[in-house]
Amino acid sequence: MPPFSSKSLFVVTLTILVVSATCASAWAAVAEQQKTSPEQAIAPAHAPISLNSFESDAAALIGRGIHFRREHRDREALASFREAFDLKPTGKAQAQIALAEQALADWLPAEQDLVAALSNPDPWIEANRTHLEQSLAVIRRHLAWLVVSTNADGAQLILNGRAMGSVSKDEIRVVAGSVTVMVEAIGFHPAQSSVVIEPGEVARQELRLVPRTLVLTPSVATPTRSSTLSRPHEKDAALARAQRNAAWVFAAGASLLLTASIVAYAVGEHHASQYNDDARCVYGDLSRQERCGHYKDQAILARALAIAGYGATAGAGIVAGILFERASRSNQLNRGSGLEFSISWRAKW
Repeated sequence: MPPFSSKSLFVVTLTILVVSATCASAWAAVAEQQKTSPEQAIAPAHAPISLNSFESDAAALIGRGIHFRREHRDREALASFREAFDLKPTGKAQAQIALAEQALADWLPAEQDLVAALSNPDPWIEANRTHLEQSLAVIRRHLAWLVVSTNADGAQLILNGRAMGSVSKDEIRVVAGSVTVMVEAIGFHPAQSSVVIEPGEVARQELRLVPRTLVLTPSVATPTRSSTLSRPHEKDAALARAQRNAAWVFAAGASLLLTASIVAYAVGEHHASQYNDDARCVYGDLSRQERCGHYKDQAILARALAIAGYGATAGAGIVAGILFERASRSNQLNRGSGLEFSISWRAKW
């Protein structure tokens, strides 16, 4: 391999700096757009606030949500009820949230919100308790319980593609029907199965994980006599130094690219959550795309930058590893007694 010239090192360094500066500029542009949100621009910063204004605003939002429900605009109604609950967390507002979630077949949060509302000493709840308890019974006819067990300590549970944390003996509330169960743990092959659960049933599912095995097979070390025992030539020493310096440059570049990629991914996830926020993007006459389409565009761009950065990080890391290995090999050959050993290992999982 020919030695790296100073020009080559300069090009590598300049490339890494350009990539980092591009990511930093993108982050600054996104942050600038986030300085003023639509909600922050509605009211003056020092407007007087009173409890009566909160109550009246909350009541108006509940009324608007009921109007949306009558027009079968349940998602807009849900956003209005949640905004009312944020202003004044009453049992009535939480019950309306649960009823809207029921209309949207969002059974798990509907049960949680309705149970919480029924425990609230709200006069409106007491006046409508019979109807609310009937709604709760309807919701629960769509729910069941699931208990998952496994043989691996610290295994992680995934239900229908959603991470649920560590596997435990606790019963998990799930929507009745077909449920895809996956369990994975470090050092084990993941296991997956599907189970059909009837409403109200307590289903039990056991997934046994198979350990991964590592087999190392060394080849025979074959010593060979070098044709020369002379001291390392200055050119060979310069080559080793150039390789080591270039390896450090690539390693530093990989670190910078990885940091930028993580930041880009975080930005993408942030904008995706803003785009999927019903309270922010689904109300009024505008569609989600018309109101919050810019969040979606920014999320796609940020994720594309993150993917490109991860690829570049992997490439820079591989190049750094190769250069470090070659520089180390050159030094060993130059300092050796003339004997060369070749040992290879084969790993199989």
